[in-house]
Amino acid sequence: MLYGRDEGQRCIITADAAKLISGVVMSSGAAWVRPDYRRRGLSQLLPRIAKAYAVSRWPIDWTFGF
Repeated sequence: MLYGRDEGQRCIITADAAKLISGVVMSSGAAWVRPDYRRRGLSQLLPRIAKAYAVSRWPIDWTFGF
């Protein structure tokens, strides 16, 4: 979403549940927040902003994060 496309890399998934997932998938990762900005609700706000941005740009079928 933020880093552009890199279609030259292969990704091999071996989990059985991966066969159930197809289409456009959004992956949302972790973020580091400066100590003086912690406890201001950013950890709840940023994933929501990322999802809203992604669904406004692409037809998202699945989303997952960690």
